[in-house]
Amino acid sequence: MKKSLILFLILNIGVFILSGCKQDSNQTKETVPAKDTVENIQNNDNTQSVSDAEFTYSITEYWIQEEPTTKIRKAQYKIPGVKRSGDAELAIFVFPSASGAVESNLLKWFEQFTQPDGSLSKDKAVTKEIVINNMPVIIASLKGTYIKPQTSVDSEEEVHKKYALLAAIVQTPTDPWFFKITGPEKTVKKWEPEFNKMVESFNFE
Repeated sequence: MKKSLILFLILNIGVFILSGCKQDSNQTKETVPAKDTVENIQNNDNTQSVSDAEFTYSITEYWIQEEPTTKIRKAQYKIPGVKRSGDAELAIFVFPSASGAVESNLLKWFEQFTQPDGSLSKDKAVTKEIVINNMPVIIASLKGTYIKPQTSVDSEEEVHKKYALLAAIVQTPTDPWFFKITGPEKTVKKWEPEFNKMVESFNFE
């Protein structure tokens, strides 16, 4: 009888401890706020203003500023990837104003892509011209296989299928600024509204 009572008490204490642990675990899960995923980020006004002398523009806070991988880049941002797709990258350049600089750089970017049917990427690219705050802007987009340029002699060539290019070239009163996004198609498509808002924020004071 005494042994049965002791066994009964041990079993009940064990059940009580397990129940308490499970409850604490559930409470912990409930108190941790759910982190926003890229998929449920909607168009928002959470932007940060960037200025360089007289030229200013705004970038969404979700894009992460990085150290430029090459010296010719003015700035660089990591653009978070959507589900099952990798991150994209925004590279910003400023080249001295020169005849043909815009067209030659666009053509160079198009040539970094190949097409499944063997056609020329420049023929697949979509471009349009707009005006933002009295400054001419060229918008360009393209899809295909991206051959990422080598950043150094020792780096290897990278080939990325189902990639996209989204670019904007704004001719400021001084020099042209080049904004180049490259990344998986789904990621670039997801962030296109934020890219458009960035373009609309271009200003020169």
